[in-house]
Amino acid sequence: MSREEIVASGYDLNPRPRLTIAGSDVPDPLELVEHLKGHADAVQGAAERWREALGNLTHFGVGDRVSLEQFVLERGQRAGDEPAEPLVGVTNAGGLAPFKGKASANRNRYRRLEAGDFVYNPMRVNVGSLALCRYPHEEGWVSPDYIVFRLDRDAPFILSAPDRIRTCDLRFRRPREGGAARRDGAC
Repeated sequence: MSREEIVASGYDLNPRPRLTIAGSDVPDPLELVEHLKGHADAVQGAAERWREALGNLTHFGVGDRVSLEQFVLERGQRAGDEPAEPLVGVTNAGGLAPFKGKASANRNRYRRLEAGDFVYNPMRVNVGSLALCRYPHEEGWVSPDYIVFRLDRDAPFILSAPDRIRTCDLRFRRPREGGAARRDGAC
């Protein structure tokens, strides 16, 4: 369907407000000015209501940064003699998935991942390799290179959306030439 056919069908493809005067193709300039003043008054009224609403808000300043280390519990018990199955990996999208790589024959250093634990690969956290194990069916064992932790129950904050991981201010030292990124603190 062409533009002309759409317009001929009665649809106006121009989203701007138009002044229409009965029986006239060309509006009177004075009526056009009055029409535009009415729109300007509506915009000014809305802007004034926003200014008033913003003026009534309490100032929410940004406080001092607090290290999360005091609220983080290191987890990830080593497998030892336990059979380390299933193996779990962390995706760049921040989720858990079955481990795709070649696992070590000796898995006694692999770490246990349980529901409620966060896990990340310190060598790939800069590309989003951080996940929350939300459910028991996601539990398993992760590489000994991964960091497994949980938030302390006494932490002064909670996860309001446990199905999503909110942005966390993680700081990592830059890797040395040929080295891996190292974490500063527990989170």
